[in-house]
Amino acid sequence: MIKEYLKLLAQRESKVVLGKYYSNMWVLAIVFIATFVSIAFSNGSMVYLEEKMNDPFTNWVDIPNDAETSKFNDFKDMLEGKSTRERFYIKNVQFDLYRALQIFNNDLSTSHYLRCRFFGDMHSDITKAILNKDNIVNDCVIDTAILSNNTPGVIMTQDAIERIGYSVDSLPAYVDYMAFNEDADLKFGVDLFGSSDTAKFFPMPLPLLGVVKRLPSNLDFVASSRLYNALTEPDYLFILEEHPDYLESILFSVSRDYKDTFEANVRSLNLPDSISPLKIYTCPEGMHDNVLSWRDDVIYQIYLEGDDILPEANYDVCEKIKAVCDPIAVKRVYSYENSKANSPTGAYLSVNFASLDSIRAFEKFAKDNYGVRVDMTLVNSKENFNAVSVMANILSWAMIIFSIVCIVMFIVNMLQSYFQKVKRNMGTFKAFGINSAELIMVYVGIMLVIVIAAILIALGVSWFAELLLPLFGFVKEGGYNYLHLWNSKTLWSILIIIFSTVVTVCIVMSKQLKQTPGDLIYDR
Repeated sequence: MIKEYLKLLAQRESKVVLGKYYSNMWVLAIVFIATFVSIAFSNGSMVYLEEKMNDPFTNWVDIPNDAETSKFNDFKDMLEGKSTRERFYIKNVQFDLYRALQIFNNDLSTSHYLRCRFFGDMHSDITKAILNKDNIVNDCVIDTAILSNNTPGVIMTQDAIERIGYSVDSLPAYVDYMAFNEDADLKFGVDLFGSSDTAKFFPMPLPLLGVVKRLPSNLDFVASSRLYNALTEPDYLFILEEHPDYLESILFSVSRDYKDTFEANVRSLNLPDSISPLKIYTCPEGMHDNVLSWRDDVIYQIYLEGDDILPEANYDVCEKIKAVCDPIAVKRVYSYENSKANSPTGAYLSVNFASLDSIRAFEKFAKDNYGVRVDMTLVNSKENFNAVSVMANILSWAMIIFSIVCIVMFIVNMLQSYFQKVKRNMGTFKAFGINSAELIMVYVGIMLVIVIAAILIALGVSWFAELLLPLFGFVKEGGYNYLHLWNSKTLWSILIIIFSTVVTVCIVMSKQLKQTPGDLIYDR
């Protein structure tokens, strides 16, 4: 139990140690604020770098298929081996293709060329990263159970969606691909769009599988290789002359909260006498999964019955349906079922790494053994993530050590200055029998209270700054905060500061109190 006179001594001397208007405590608090903000900033940088290091977008390496100058197929087969994957920390490998596609604006008045990557595997780790909930815009993503390598749908960025005229607050379920159809207007009576008589296009809807904040390699959208096949196969899937069945098969994708209105509008249509009342069927679940979008609509099949129904009659009926329905809630779609399911050899070999630790060894291995060249700029950028991560960690600890040294120096100077004022009192205390150990214990307690109070103030201010920065829009790419206070480094810093305070007070006060009471009283 602490003796009463020591308690009284601590109460009186703490006021002197604190300084006028608690100046010493506020100075310490300012130093601690600078320390913790520095730690929080370094922690924030480390969290950001760590996320980047583990980001599949960062760990995704593109290797062009240069089969003429390399043993590319042998290289690809080698990467499928378990031992090779373990050696270079490879998660998965896939063949991809690339093509820029012309997509209609939302009002069909103009178009945009958008950059698309066609994935050989829509269930790869990179697809999972793309469809991560943190990357999704307004919950716009298809059920991954429906997603397959056979879907002609696309995953687009928010930027691309806005460029073709849509709003994030009213995202479409489908986007229209500009399919070249030179004579379809004459043969089937459909409306074509284009700038000249020879360049005429039909809007072919592609299911929108998701809208995301970003895609790797600054792509505008990604799709399965099945869509690439549909665009390049000999009978070219989207040419109506080759596939008049698309016009004869009437499918509508309807938002679930609009289905009753849709059915009522269709039944109330004023049709020619040659056409019997329309038959409307709700397609069974799973029947047309390849036309489903992120919105999980109801798919309706509509049949026309009558004498000599021509394709243009189907088209006219569809136009009448579209005219009486909400264009956002209702979209005519086509079940693209004739495309080949197999994928050709890819234009790119996409290698997704679990870690970048062996990226340089991988680059050298590919070049020396198979003649496959990985872009050195890409490799260097991957290496730099590792180097910056190590440097940031070293600088973070150096900053902590420097801050603690500054704090210790402040405490030393403060105690020495204080002791010069009260050394006669210290001599008197010792003359009355209070030993040095008891006096040191008192000053350790006083300094601990002051330091802990300053730490709490500094933590509060730093945490408030961390919460406040995002509110004013100060965030890193991807929404990462510049500050990240609560971390093991912060805890270790607090423990080291407290330990350093105790050790510093003990050393300084022991040195000062080793003099005799007479020397202290008479300043000898």
